[in-house]
Amino acid sequence: MELMQVKPRRFDQLFFFGYFFKKFDRRVGELGLQPAMLELIKKTRAKFKVGFANVKTKRILEKKPVLLVVNHPFEVEVVALTAALPPRKNTFLIMTREFLSVGENFSQHIIPVYLKKKVYQETKKLLGRLLKVLKISYGFSDRVAHKKNIASIKLAAVKIKKGNLVVLFPEGLRGKKKVWYPGVGYLLNYLSKNSPAFYVKAYIQGSSPWCILRRVIKVGWLFPKIQVTFAKAVPIRKILAKKLDSKKLTAYLKKDYLQWQKTLTTI
Repeated sequence: MELMQVKPRRFDQLFFFGYFFKKFDRRVGELGLQPAMLELIKKTRAKFKVGFANVKTKRILEKKPVLLVVNHPFEVEVVALTAALPPRKNTFLIMTREFLSVGENFSQHIIPVYLKKKVYQETKKLLGRLLKVLKISYGFSDRVAHKKNIASIKLAAVKIKKGNLVVLFPEGLRGKKKVWYPGVGYLLNYLSKNSPAFYVKAYIQGSSPWCILRRVIKVGWLFPKIQVTFAKAVPIRKILAKKLDSKKLTAYLKKDYLQWQKTLTTI
């Protein structure tokens, strides 16, 4: 039987951790995604710093249609990045489909990614391994995953066209290998060459595989400071003017991202 036919468990059904997920999802409904994430950061007592390239970029992140790309070596980046954003209701995160099970309120902000069986089996991240053990996560056949992911990338493009902010972690679950999936290139090429949207890079420093302990034992002050830095916003029409196919565009954006990352001060 295909693994995809197995119905996964919900996060709020987990022993012990279920309470925290229920409470978090309730706060997302009461406050909104960004304020709830910021509240979560504060409760961990983590040292947290946010920097914007300029005031214009911050204003663009507040109101304009945006594709925001972020590094993702560990688990905490999702929380840190969302907490660092200016508050807005129309923020969407491209994340593995398992996060649709966090709760009704949080799931409204998720554009799902479907893992192939091979990628699922090779997952090395702490959270990924935990999801497999708890039977919340499972892989899909290559054909099914590919079909579903194309639909999700098209949905993300539609969201941007309608004025929303979409967050994409191009490394996916591959962490520190700095291998980018081509989804970012395909997404951009689904947009109009005259798109009014912007492309923004963000880089997160200070995360570690043990960041989940920040929430559980509330000793975030013992961990390194988490710093989120946003680069200058670039009109997407300028990127599309290069007329690159999706894979070459992804390679170009990856090179640009890594070059920008080298200019940042290490904390």
